[in-house]
Amino acid sequence: MSWFALRAVYLHGTEPGAFVYEERIVLYEAASAEAAFDQAEADSSRYLSLNPRFRRIGEWVCFDVHLTNGGFQGTEVWSGLLQSPLEPSEFNSKRYTEPQAPFLGNDAADESE
Repeated sequence: MSWFALRAVYLHGTEPGAFVYEERIVLYEAASAEAAFDQAEADSSRYLSLNPRFRRIGEWVCFDVHLTNGGFQGTEVWSGLLQSPLEPSEFNSKRYTEPQAPFLGNDAADESE
């Protein structure tokens, strides 16, 4: 068995002029990355049932953390909320698949003013 950390991104809702996103990383002990994905899907379904206004966006990201100590099953290891004027698909693309692009919807020209 190995430990895997899986990250999901959730849309929490909106505030004036911005969408509110959460990045959530959770540890799972599993025989394989595929088994960890299955556990993460089940956990995500429970999380969304407790928070019916939330919506998961984008793809899972998984890494083997090589943890040797037990006791961390399903523990959230990091969570952060982000605000952005970007729609969910554009936010996900700019934040996670276009690392060179500004991800909060501000371009470089806006930052220099």
